[in-house]
Amino acid sequence: MLFTRCHYTRLFALAKFSRCSHSLSTHMNRRLFAAVLTWPIIVNAASQIALPRVEDSQLRLQLFAAEPEIVTPIGIAVDSRERIFVIESHTHFPKKDYPGPKSDRVKIFVDRDKDGKFDTNTVFAEGFRFAMNLRFSPKGELYLVHRNGVVILRDRNNDGVCDEQKSIVEMDTRGNYPHNGLGGIAFSSDGWLYLGMGENLGEAYTIRGSDGSSHSGGGEGGNVFRCKPDGSQLQHVATGFWNAFALEFNRAGYLFCVDNDPDSRPPCRLIDVVQGGDYGYRFRYGRSGLHPFSAWNGELPGTLPMVAGSGEAPSGILDCDRASLPAKYYGGLFVTSWGDHRLEFYRPVDAGASLRAERETVVSGDEWFRPVGIAPAPDGSIYFTDWVDADYSVHGKGRIWKLSSRAPKTNPPEIRASPDRQRLLDLLNTESPVPFAKLSRAASDGDPFIRSAAVTSLSKPVFHTNVVKNLHDPDPAVRLGMLLALRRAHQTNVTEILKRALEDISEEVRLAAIIWAAEDNLHELAPALRQALLAGKISPTLFRAYTAANERFSRKQSNTVSAASFSHVMIFPVTNSTPKLSPFSTFPKRMKVANSPRPASDAEWRKALEKPGDPIVGRPLFFDPTVGCAQCHRIEDYGGELGPNLSVIGRVANRDRIIDSILNPSKEIAPQFAQHTIEAKSGESYSGVLTGEQADGTVALLMNDGHGVVIPASQIVSRQISKVSSMPDDLEQGLTVQEFRDLLAFLLSLK
Repeated sequence: MLFTRCHYTRLFALAKFSRCSHSLSTHMNRRLFAAVLTWPIIVNAASQIALPRVEDSQLRLQLFAAEPEIVTPIGIAVDSRERIFVIESHTHFPKKDYPGPKSDRVKIFVDRDKDGKFDTNTVFAEGFRFAMNLRFSPKGELYLVHRNGVVILRDRNNDGVCDEQKSIVEMDTRGNYPHNGLGGIAFSSDGWLYLGMGENLGEAYTIRGSDGSSHSGGGEGGNVFRCKPDGSQLQHVATGFWNAFALEFNRAGYLFCVDNDPDSRPPCRLIDVVQGGDYGYRFRYGRSGLHPFSAWNGELPGTLPMVAGSGEAPSGILDCDRASLPAKYYGGLFVTSWGDHRLEFYRPVDAGASLRAERETVVSGDEWFRPVGIAPAPDGSIYFTDWVDADYSVHGKGRIWKLSSRAPKTNPPEIRASPDRQRLLDLLNTESPVPFAKLSRAASDGDPFIRSAAVTSLSKPVFHTNVVKNLHDPDPAVRLGMLLALRRAHQTNVTEILKRALEDISEEVRLAAIIWAAEDNLHELAPALRQALLAGKISPTLFRAYTAANERFSRKQSNTVSAASFSHVMIFPVTNSTPKLSPFSTFPKRMKVANSPRPASDAEWRKALEKPGDPIVGRPLFFDPTVGCAQCHRIEDYGGELGPNLSVIGRVANRDRIIDSILNPSKEIAPQFAQHTIEAKSGESYSGVLTGEQADGTVALLMNDGHGVVIPASQIVSRQISKVSSMPDDLEQGLTVQEFRDLLAFLLSLK
């Protein structure tokens, strides 16, 4: 979402250009205060503002404007005359005593003497509600995106005041949360206007273009649409986002999106948006994103992975080549992280038909630095807005910052899409039909983006007959592609097709069939779901999907599944829950821990862990059975499934958090990994992770021994949820101090 949901205790406030003063709390955190006092301070006769830290000496950051001249700013755009247009929000959760104005407005700031600070500011347009973003079109027209539509703002007589507001896109919905409707905006080089939309709290919606073209939905998560610059020919592009709040094209034609909130599935995402792409998130299954039918990084058939995990609440994105920056930034992207108080840099590199990137910090600030919108200026500099406060309500504070290069201006080199990306675009070509055989081969490709493009094209009516025929192809990857294409085509009368798919030897085909049957409420398939557990190997992912489908059907059809299907406890092996150790792991002889010096407390451990470790040494330690991490935790394709997947733990948890989770594992237990113990009438006791619970009380567990179990409600005597983590409390006692350092270094390297 636009802002992180965490609300921080206000420790202090430093404000420039403000007529109100803030006293320093006597209960402030001394360590944080001491750190802040070491930061550079911009001094003004009125008051003070802490200057964010710039990590690159070739860049210069200046405070361009601040309250009261600008308050709670969001979107920003700069025109060819270097006038800075900024949305000033006044409708984002105003408190009862908020003095106003009563509507959002667009202000113009001008720096006439080019000293990096504004000289004049005026109101260009007003009367908006939940205004979010601004963008100039290639023709120089100013577009404003608000929660429920898009408006072109025109100044016909060139007097600096808008005299025409033309609505070109409108969204009808009961949803009224400020920043999870329409938000992102970008223009492609081939003449399309792209729009990003949030999850809309799952409310039904219809978005309409100026010519009546429309798209309806609700509950599927956020989306990306496109239309012509006049609002005509509205089309759906991609789905499965949480909140596609900002969009940006680079010079090679890739469309990037920052997805603004992962709830319980961090990190937030930097995404490569492609036609027909499904990025996995489904709001209809809850905010957490942990439902078995939701994916966050391409975990489910037909869904696509992210380019990179971003900081918390990313709200703006900029192609660095649109500015004049040092050569190291060529081809990269700037992303504003509202929740982590940073301006981040990503350098995408080719990864098949898509891209991957690592995160670097360019500017970092204190808790009163919350960057949002970002835009380039004709002189090569960059401007970005700053919401300042963690408070969602409009609060009277705000900043605009200017970032510029100290290095001589140079031109970025040519950049092109990779050959694999061109192949993806060829598969999606609508002007020149792609042969079915070519699409069929692509449907089984090892690259998920190539497979997605093939499925998108195969879903066209012209291929229907061939798609159905190839549901029996010897290659399970082809069978999966055809099944996904049929679903993408909204094929009906698929009961027999899905029955066969539920019996397919391929786990992924069975998984796709389970999800399709459940999501489309095909109740007649409820009795057949059990076949998915009998036809082949069962992974935790398949088992969770199966139990979720059963639970969904049991809500729709009382007792159709659960008690009617199971009269006794059913136990079966879940293959992937058995740890698979890394082939790259070696287990050298470890020194005797008892003979090494031992810290006596958590504080002593933290002090001892300040020294660096070796991630290369830490990797085999993670997989060493005598340490035990991989018994429950998975990294990439190796390890167990009973605890959280740690493949990208370095993106989402800092050093202190990882240390704390090892020293005090029961301090905070994620609900989906809490241990449930169930006593059955037979006298047997079953303990494990809850993977599903049906309306009648039938429960499914993934047990600690690697087996799945379904326990009918009629067989349950009692159940308890443990407040103690299944992770041992004394894991550190099995490690030397240096081993703990090495293990910590390895976990922090997983990004």
